[in-house]
Amino acid sequence: MTSGNDDPLKDLLQSARQRSKTGPLDDTPSEQQGSAGAGGPSIPAVPQGLNPLDLLALPQSQRDLVNWLSRQKQATLSQIQSALNLSPQDTAQTIRALKAAGYLREALVEGHLHYRVAFSGKISRAAQNLPDAIWSKVDLDNAAFLKAIPLFRDLPADVFKEVLNNVESRTYRRNEVILWQGEPNTMVRFIKSGIVGMTHFNPHDANKRILSYVKQGEILGFYALQEGHVQSSPVTATALSEVEVLALKREEVFDLIGKHHAAALALNQMLIQRVINLANRSDSTADESRLSLILSIGEGFGVTTIGSLLAMTLAKTSGQPAVYSEYPTSDRLAGQFGFPADDKTYTHPGGYQVKVLEATPGIPPAVRATLILDELRSEYPNVVLGLSGEMDDNITYLLERANQIVILTAPTPDAWKKVSTLVNRLKNNVSPESTRVYIVVNRPQKPHTDQILYGQADLEIPYLENMPGLADHRHDNLPQQLSRALQALADRLGRTSRITIYIPKQIEDNPIDTSPYVQKTLNFLATLFKESPAIKDESQRLTSTGESGIISETIYTVRTYVTQSELDKHLDKVLDFAASIKTDLNQDALAIEVNHKFMLI
Repeated sequence: MTSGNDDPLKDLLQSARQRSKTGPLDDTPSEQQGSAGAGGPSIPAVPQGLNPLDLLALPQSQRDLVNWLSRQKQATLSQIQSALNLSPQDTAQTIRALKAAGYLREALVEGHLHYRVAFSGKISRAAQNLPDAIWSKVDLDNAAFLKAIPLFRDLPADVFKEVLNNVESRTYRRNEVILWQGEPNTMVRFIKSGIVGMTHFNPHDANKRILSYVKQGEILGFYALQEGHVQSSPVTATALSEVEVLALKREEVFDLIGKHHAAALALNQMLIQRVINLANRSDSTADESRLSLILSIGEGFGVTTIGSLLAMTLAKTSGQPAVYSEYPTSDRLAGQFGFPADDKTYTHPGGYQVKVLEATPGIPPAVRATLILDELRSEYPNVVLGLSGEMDDNITYLLERANQIVILTAPTPDAWKKVSTLVNRLKNNVSPESTRVYIVVNRPQKPHTDQILYGQADLEIPYLENMPGLADHRHDNLPQQLSRALQALADRLGRTSRITIYIPKQIEDNPIDTSPYVQKTLNFLATLFKESPAIKDESQRLTSTGESGIISETIYTVRTYVTQSELDKHLDKVLDFAASIKTDLNQDALAIEVNHKFMLI
């Protein structure tokens, strides 16, 4: 028996005891099937949730529990027992049967175990009050989703069709447990949408602590693919938003990689990439040096000016040394800044250093890039490199390790075409979770003053007359518009994870002003992420094609950029806050985006 005032771990321990004492329901003696709280209908091979026909087929005790619990939304074991006037034994037995059939789910809410009815099917779109454009991103087709996973990408058509037939689709609501620690894990789960929190419960610590997250497109349960006996889960996996999972039995994955070399190779590469990501994440935690790359899609767009001013801003903002240089050649910097050509390091009056890179004849360009970056990062916490040549394979090392890439462009049609091409090329070399790409429109010449934009930019720098020379730049003599743009880039450097909360501008059938909730969200994010100001957009227009043609809707968005460590530390608080906004607005769901992955709360 549990209550809201009991030790939060008692619920978990009691649930674990129940599972350990319960054998397969198929072994339940037939004479017990009609007794109060007993087994009932046969267990489906794939628990998909309860539908009306299943409800009619349930024994009376189970039907009573489902009917009562569906009205309550969720309840603890003691609440169920009290409401239905059942004995502890009958309550536990009924819950076990319904759980085994896939009709009940367990949820952890504020450390206490609750039970919920698991209905089949998805939440209706009509009940969500969300723009169709968001639905189009969330509601991916199973086949298209699996094809995007390397494991299934190159399978023959007939084999892929068999995988689709075998895959099990399950939807979990927020706080519902997908897998308990200590339970045997026989499934490999692919997160189609939503985010899962991995926790480990400690008898000496009743507080839930998020160890890691598994997000859309990632795999939950790699360890299920270890050879030999089925491994038990070392962690508890809990849905932090609405989560849709596509799952395959481990035997089916083993059979797949045993018969198809391409699948085995793809899985091996996925495992290697997972190890590399963990290693890079560990390195980034230990190494606090930050790298910003400044690229341009043409000459004269301000690489040296913007790059050096960013280094000056970083030195002031962080209070740590900053350096500016250019790659592959930096020989012209001495002439541009007016220091002797023999000097390799110039201390700028603005508080940063300009470095001329040493020539290294006989060393391949790709190797030279590694040596240069390693040298600069060992000496300077803030490194800004202007890329003065064409983007080729020799700078892959730099791109992969950049915290920030700034693309400078002019507001012309031809320039925007080149920007689009460059962004697509960068996708092959950068990870959206470790590197943030910004497009900055610079108007370095007077004819650009009134030129309209042909694309969406992150920042814009107007045409500025009477700009001081490179050697004369100071914090107090820069135009305000330029200072603001540089400060924004400095603030976001290292903050490569983006969080966006979507708030409806008006509620259907209840025309209320939701702007106070926007301000509440801004204040919450500002308090949680003190170093990263949140940004609001009051009229983002989302357009999609429906049966009636083009649909235009407006919605508030509030977004912020945070570091990976901040995301790991506070994401559960952000999701809790989004859930509270959803409740305040009386919505069935609220949309949130983390690093381009949409989910519903």
